[in-house]
Amino acid sequence: MSGPPVPGGPAAARWNGSAWQAIGVPELGFPHDASSPRVRLADVAVLGPGDVWAVGGVSWLVPGRYDEEGEPLERSRPVALHWDGGAWRCRWGRLGTTFTQAEPDGAGGMWVLDATGSRLLHQVAGRWTSAEVDGVVAALAWRPGTREIYAAGSVPGDGDLTRAALWRHG
Repeated sequence: MSGPPVPGGPAAARWNGSAWQAIGVPELGFPHDASSPRVRLADVAVLGPGDVWAVGGVSWLVPGRYDEEGEPLERSRPVALHWDGGAWRCRWGRLGTTFTQAEPDGAGGMWVLDATGSRLLHQVAGRWTSAEVDGVVAALAWRPGTREIYAAGSVPGDGDLTRAALWRHG
């Protein structure tokens, strides 16, 4: 599932101590009739030696289909690529969003934020669970040496106002 970087495809690199070295990532497939396919890797989380995750998503236009505003219908799907020290493996999320950020959880797993900002996913030993947030998360941060994860964002306020918010787990 790995190979050399493909022009226009996802790419990854690692620092070898003196220079960045390109490493191959899996080719991500699209529906056969997809138009304008795009792949974006948004973040990397290193959980340990031989345990690296790259998260992002794929999106494409559906030919001949349009949304309520008459714009071409776009579909998206999150993807998490896992490097186990020998090969990449691809894990797909549910249709309709992409992943934007990943952070270690301090216990061998990781937290992942989706593009809606209202859903966090927790991955531990290959098992994924989901948690909804009453607000919109803009960023995640793990506190090294602990199992604490922080999320910064906003919650609805009075009228059209929003209020800053900070969440902590662990």
